[in-house]
Amino acid sequence: MENRQEVLIKKLINLHPLNTIKNIISPKEKIYLVGGSIRDFLLGKRIKDFDLITNKNPFSIVKRIAKSLNGKFFKFKDFNYRIIYKENHIVKNIDFSRFIENTLLKNLNTRDFTINALALEVNNPCFIDPCNGIKDLTQKTLRVINSSSFVKDPLRLLRAIRLSAQLKFKIEDKTRESITKLAPLIKEVSREGILNELCLILKNKKSFYFLKQLYELDLLIYIIPEFAFFYDSLFNSQEIWLHSLNSLKELENILENLSWYFPEYHKKIKQYLRKKQVGNRNNLVLLKLAIFLHDIGKPLTKSLDKKGKFHYTSHQEVGKTLAHIICKHLSLSNQEIECLTQTIKHHMQIGYFSNCNNLSSKALWRFYKKIGSNLVNIVLLSLADSKETYSQEQKLDLKKHQGFSRDLLQKYFEKDKDFYPKTFINGNDLIKYFNLSPGPIFKTILNEAIFAHIDGKIKNKKEALKYIELKYNLQQSSILAKAKE
Repeated sequence: MENRQEVLIKKLINLHPLNTIKNIISPKEKIYLVGGSIRDFLLGKRIKDFDLITNKNPFSIVKRIAKSLNGKFFKFKDFNYRIIYKENHIVKNIDFSRFIENTLLKNLNTRDFTINALALEVNNPCFIDPCNGIKDLTQKTLRVINSSSFVKDPLRLLRAIRLSAQLKFKIEDKTRESITKLAPLIKEVSREGILNELCLILKNKKSFYFLKQLYELDLLIYIIPEFAFFYDSLFNSQEIWLHSLNSLKELENILENLSWYFPEYHKKIKQYLRKKQVGNRNNLVLLKLAIFLHDIGKPLTKSLDKKGKFHYTSHQEVGKTLAHIICKHLSLSNQEIECLTQTIKHHMQIGYFSNCNNLSSKALWRFYKKIGSNLVNIVLLSLADSKETYSQEQKLDLKKHQGFSRDLLQKYFEKDKDFYPKTFINGNDLIKYFNLSPGPIFKTILNEAIFAHIDGKIKNKKEALKYIELKYNLQQSSILAKAKE
């Protein structure tokens, strides 16, 4: 009777394309499946890509496999190839390389974590596990094979947090100690590499917990040096750091319960959050990064009044400037930076509006004109920020804030005239009907027509022209007279 490991091996080796590869290579060819593909299979996850190694120049093997799969291949460095093929209309990759070290065991021992140091020989299927990776998989433990691997590739310091987030594994104590000790090495890593790992962490539903780990393991201060303001005794801003982290926690709680907070629009909000910007990050990642940085300007604007109360005047503006520097350093695209910094700049506005007794439709339109579709991120950040800030005694204020947030999203998604007023007339009409010459007055007049529509004073072009005529005491042209007929 087969034991569980034999059953798993048989199931793995029969997966496409391993079954195809097994059938086209000779018995003498030593080819091994290694790394994350075995890890993911044993965890019951779908294998996205395959990583194979051999003890010889893999060119001839790669050529045969690519032809058999009707795929293509290319060389990206010495003895390293990538095969690209389609399976059920989905593009997949097979990475093929020669041993870095002379033997398989030496190769596996140069890898980062024990759970990635697994191998399976294709021609003689059995698991090769020199670092007890299967045991760590069973115990959900992330353990570095040797701390020197962090020195060889410092990005692994951040990858440890990312893998812990994705796999829901606990980082083993000695590995945590090594990360803290070697944290300064993360400065040597490319900004693109750091940004990619950071965004993968932010995609996690509980990213606040893993960003807290970045802080505890001393990585955050080297990734975002501006967080030094939270550490510095001069600013004494630990409570601001905790608020930023807890605001992210509140946001993730809101996102988990969107159908309760916004029953009519939760599907549209999710669709918006999945939408990608120019830099290929989606709105969800930018929102989480924005809320993490939303009070980055507070330590520099902190002041104490005579009553012993702290104030943070214009912290949004200072925060916007610092966030711009941070995002530029992390290599976000200009569009992403604009979206994120705008969210930070306006995150207090929703709270101000919700407490305003005589908020005009004009003020709402002006606000929406500045921010556009970014309203969704601003509303969500503001709501999470207020939920983390308001005490039990301020429940009424929070209720007003939540209600106003719903109203704003209703206006946005339903294309309410407060946000989408009709422009019945344009500059050509001012020239045609009133013989006006183009100039700064055009903007004033056209905005006045928009305000009149928002206030319900006009409903069509004819009424708009009449309204402008009376409002600005303009001389009618013969064309205007004909338009009235």
